Amino acid sequence: MRLLQVTERLLKPSEFVPETAALFAEVVPKYFSEDEVAVVTGGADISQRFAELPFDHLLFTGSTNVGAKVMQSASKNLVPVTLELGGKSPVIIGRSAKLDLAGTRLTFGKLLNGGQLCLSPDYVVVPNELEEQLIARVVHEAQSMYPNITENEDYAGVINERHFARLQNYIDDAVAKGAKLTIVGADKTRASKDNRRMPLHILQNVNEDMLVMHEEIFGPILPVMTYSDMTEVPDMIEPRRNPLAMYYFGKDKA
Repeated sequence: MRLLQVTERLLKPSEFVPETAALFAEVVPKYFSEDEVAVVTGGADISQRFAELPFDHLLFTGSTNVGAKVMQSASKNLVPVTLELGGKSPVIIGRSAKLDLAGTRLTFGKLLNGGQLCLSPDYVVVPNELEEQLIARVVHEAQSMYPNITENEDYAGVINERHFARLQNYIDDAVAKGAKLTIVGADKTRASKDNRRMPLHILQNVNEDMLVMHEEIFGPILPVMTYSDMTEVPDMIEPRRNPLAMYYFGKDKA
């Protein structure tokens, strides 16, 4: 890491996207000298060493768990840190919402890039009596957008096998603890071992004991929570209090 002494900016792409990282390492030197921008590639061990360097400033984009480790490593050199982290961004459906419109936008947002966006809707909170109507709309929209997900090349697959297994573990854990599962867009989770296009998984009857309600999903799983009165919603969101975004559908400005 001797580059640090002479380089204005060092970039370390994620080890989960080695081909993208290699392309960065190939393209950046064509446009920037090494003393302006340099690219460092490698695995998790290199990322750890990277975070421990005495930078003037360190910026990290990624998960909350890794962000905490990056900040801890940077603190050894009192390096200022800017974190752009994911989170469990809730979608709140009010009784005054246009339900069809909400369902369409929720489905589009959830399935964009296979649910792998920092701003993806993570879970939805809906009035008890509107739950089934909203889910019916989401199912209809998902089937309209992607009639067959696992064989659809226009639909993004889960980035790697580790993340696919993580998502499947959330589903299995929730179902084992009483969640109702609806799979939309395919008869099963995957078409083959090498196919990581995961269809939409809707989970109802979720509770705080389930892993899916504590970790950022970053994939096509949609937990559904219900409420009787809007005053209950802040307490429902509180255990997941650091989302990157929060979405509300309705006309109640208060």
